[in-house]
Amino acid sequence: RKLNEYPFLMMSANNKTRLRAFLLDLDVFSSFFSSNSLRADLLRYWLFVIEADRSKSSTTSSKKKMTSSEEIHEMIVKPYLSTLESQEPKTDPTTLTTHLRCLADFFEELAQFKPAHHLRKRLLDLANRHPTNQKTTTHALLSLARVHDHRGEFAQALPLCEQAVILNSARASLALCKSLNQLAHLHKKLANYQAARELYHSLLDHLQNIS
Repeated sequence: RKLNEYPFLMMSANNKTRLRAFLLDLDVFSSFFSSNSLRADLLRYWLFVIEADRSKSSTTSSKKKMTSSEEIHEMIVKPYLSTLESQEPKTDPTTLTTHLRCLADFFEELAQFKPAHHLRKRLLDLANRHPTNQKTTTHALLSLARVHDHRGEFAQALPLCEQAVILNSARASLALCKSLNQLAHLHKKLANYQAARELYHSLLDHLQNIS
């Protein structure tokens, strides 16, 4: 229902404040980010905001010039984190999981790895507090491991992938295969080639079992 308002906000140039508030709503944000077509609109909007601020600040010489990363953090990351803090107490665990996952993925796309890492940890904490959803816990573990991987922290990523493998080891599944693949990939990066080879062989066996 909230998305029905979007076309009217886009048509009016006088609705910039309302459009910003609309896109900062986490239900709206998650819907936009989960849609291939609307995700492009989301990115276009925030790039427009940054460019508009640059034009405004170029006329104010006293304002300290920020790097692109600092601009993204100030204008996109901080408002979303602030919205998350205000909405979290009223949000159920399933919806909160969606918001955390979408925000973490969005921040990663913007190369904001530190806040993405923070959200991945919160996602894992949430999954551990509500352990009924094995898929969510696996996703949280592998996502956090991926953040460590991006940062070159392979040793920190390794136990997270191992935990995901153990969690899904009861039967052959796509979740187990993803966990094995990511764990093997990390061992290869750490030059543990024998361990990587054994994991890839195990992965092939499990893929045959579920095909």
